[in-house]
Amino acid sequence: MPDQRFVLTGLSRLTVRVARLLADRGAALTVLASGDEDDLASALPDSAQVHTGDGDTRNACVRSTWRARPGC
Repeated sequence: MPDQRFVLTGLSRLTVRVARLLADRGAALTVLASGDEDDLASALPDSAQVHTGDGDTRNACVRSTWRARPGC
């Protein structure tokens, strides 16, 4: 998985679990959060990029993530 990139939208306990599993396998991660989940953001792997914002910001971030590495 080292050459794979994943974009996870929303931040929940499930997101944290999935992010940890993917990071353990060497995947690059971008997590798009709404900004009110700061307590969960600290539980994400250090390698995960976290971006916060509203729907328009998320859409722009997703487009940017797929166009240029490593993310937004």
